[in-house]
Amino acid sequence: MADFTLPFQQTATKLNGDGSAFEVDCQATPGVVAIAGKVPNVGFATGVYGEAGGPFPQNLIPIKENATANPPIARAAELIGPGFLTGAVVGQTILQGVPGVSSASQYGSGVWGLSDSGVGVQGNSGSGVGIVGVSQTQDTINGTSSAPGHAGVSANNNNGGYGLWAKAWGTKPSSGGIAGYFNSDGNNAINASSTSENYDSILAQSSSSAHAAVSAQNSNGGFGVWANSPNGIAIYGQGKQYGQGKQAGYFNGDVEVNGKLNVTVDVVLTGADFAEDFAVEASDAIEPGTVMVLV
Repeated sequence: MADFTLPFQQTATKLNGDGSAFEVDCQATPGVVAIAGKVPNVGFATGVYGEAGGPFPQNLIPIKENATANPPIARAAELIGPGFLTGAVVGQTILQGVPGVSSASQYGSGVWGLSDSGVGVQGNSGSGVGIVGVSQTQDTINGTSSAPGHAGVSANNNNGGYGLWAKAWGTKPSSGGIAGYFNSDGNNAINASSTSENYDSILAQSSSSAHAAVSAQNSNGGFGVWANSPNGIAIYGQGKQYGQGKQAGYFNGDVEVNGKLNVTVDVVLTGADFAEDFAVEASDAIEPGTVMVLV
């Protein structure tokens, strides 16, 4: 097939020597477009459509048996209603491991989406993963938001699963990575809040005999751990039962109690003496060395 001219560009060449059904190669002109598909603002319209492993309906009518017959106005690259696929660019495949739309870039973005008021890039899957990202040298997903009331990355689950799940591992059993790292310059690094009456806001578990489930450090003179409960117990610790050698709390250093200390079983002072102030009758003369009797 000979060279031809596209109506919206002046430099397009037909190439068909590699088995491609249709291929257009544009010359290196700034702003040039190889193939452009434009549709008016009507319902059920597609700019560019491609399929692999079909056949699929030529007009994209419905890909599900229970699809509605009246889809709304077409919007770029999204699934409209149950069973209708429409957009500026649409790709469908029934081949396992073959993507509906594939993009590659050596230096720039593989897929780049821009929206003034909607979703830039959206992934939707009925039984698989909505969006998969893989990187060998950089972050797999990097989200940045300039909105003060929204997150850089937001994750939700409305059916009892995890809102956000992270796992990290290394090449060796002892060189595992950190599943989550949080750093904040001006506010709390982690803010956890739960309205549940049956579960804790934060649950931490450790299988190590030498490390804690929760470890807290402060290198600037503040508290390592600070707890406040106006209507309950600020800190509650539970170990094995008394006499079995596992304390509910262990302090390696001085302990100061600004308030009353209640002990329900016993006070054990290994290799030390115990002294306490007692109130006495004001009329009695108390000299050093006087033997006291509790009555």
